Amino acid sequence: MTNAISLITIDKYNQVPLYFQVKESILSAIRSGKFLPGDKLPTEEELCKEFGISRPVVRQAYAELTAEHIIERKRGHGSYVKQMNISNMNFHHLMNFEEEMKILGKKPGTQLIRAEVIPYDKNIYDPLGLEKEEPCFLILRVRYADHQPFSLISNYISLARFPGLERFDFAVESLYQTLENHYHTKIYKANRTMRSQIIDPTAANLLRTPKQSAVHIVTSIDYDSLDKPVGMSIEVFPGETHEFSFTVYRR
Repeated sequence: MTNAISLITIDKYNQVPLYFQVKESILSAIRSGKFLPGDKLPTEEELCKEFGISRPVVRQAYAELTAEHIIERKRGHGSYVKQMNISNMNFHHLMNFEEEMKILGKKPGTQLIRAEVIPYDKNIYDPLGLEKEEPCFLILRVRYADHQPFSLISNYISLARFPGLERFDFAVESLYQTLENHYHTKIYKANRTMRSQIIDPTAANLLRTPKQSAVHIVTSIDYDSLDKPVGMSIEVFPGETHEFSFTVYRR
């Protein structure tokens, strides 16, 4: 068994589809840094032989990882972990900031600006399905990559659904991991939109970006496995240092 294959595990007695287990096992190894950009993955034949699974199972796992820009397949050479970049990561993947930076090969950092209950705001409450009397918690942070400002993110989340959330220190803790580990709530999907506008003075100072410069603003509504809104985020990316790209297929 090669080292690469040893990083992949499946359980045939688990009800989770085998292709999904293969896919998630590879993703987990990438997020933990065990698979690095440029690393060669086991071939379909090697995985079939090792785990006693059919080729279509592996083919589907690799096809989805390719479509999601996680791996790339080089004809005649095999499949390799793809070098990720911010231009395609933000709209194709759900992961916490530390995982993003690990894949990008950068050192993450976080500065907590505010963590407080906010007054009623229809633009925040309505997408989250909150009533006016429900407390909504704001976490405002500057994200850093290799000690340089990367983005400014505002997270909004219901304290009625997640009581005690204010006791966590989100300068050092991941919101996604906190929800999963302490509230047994996992984010399964997100609806994201992007727009551009001129940066406001406060954000310009925090991101060390020239005033009157353009920024990308990505709004995300996160959902749990029951398709219920969990939280909302508004993230500001400096236009001079970030661009986003998409691959579109014709059916």
